[in-house]
Amino acid sequence: MFAGRKFAAFLFDMDGTIINSIAAAERVWAEWAHRHGLDVAAFLPTIHGKRAVETISALELPGVDPVFEAEALLKAEAADLDGIVAIAGAVAFLNSLPPERWAIATSAPRELALLRMKAAGVPVPNVRFFAARFNFKPRPWLEVGLTRTAQWCGGDRACDWGTFVDMVLGNDNQVDDGGASAEQPGNQMAGYDLRLRLPHRR
Repeated sequence: MFAGRKFAAFLFDMDGTIINSIAAAERVWAEWAHRHGLDVAAFLPTIHGKRAVETISALELPGVDPVFEAEALLKAEAADLDGIVAIAGAVAFLNSLPPERWAIATSAPRELALLRMKAAGVPVPNVRFFAARFNFKPRPWLEVGLTRTAQWCGGDRACDWGTFVDMVLGNDNQVDDGGASAEQPGNQMAGYDLRLRLPHRR
């Protein structure tokens, strides 16, 4: 499919692409779901690909603080690394790539991602992505989400305090090629989304 093609860089998902930590994650979440009286079999498929706080918030469980529960789940997941393995061939492929030319995008917190990568024997890239999300409800039936992501380091870009400030401020990144290139936009994206909740019809 990709024979003869060249790529400047790679961005990988983590779970199911370079490692498999599904069994460990589902052990922790299954115990949490059981404690809160949920149908474990029906609930577990909903946890993947989302931040823990978002998963818990969507349940709207009475008396449950999503932030507190997400932090507790993070500690539990960090303590359960049994059975986490690399996807076949992933380590050899990643080791063949320059560390500044690939990165990982995952819903897992950085601390947990690094622990799982170490448990699976996966190398760590020399690229950092930062993301922030802010949700608010101007009306009970309307939720607005604002998202911003940005890259720091990697791809011939300097990895210093000045470029970090430029990233935060949304300035262009100067390519570290001796001045041969003009400033190019950093790998930054911003967006918004709306969630509308309609009244239930009988």
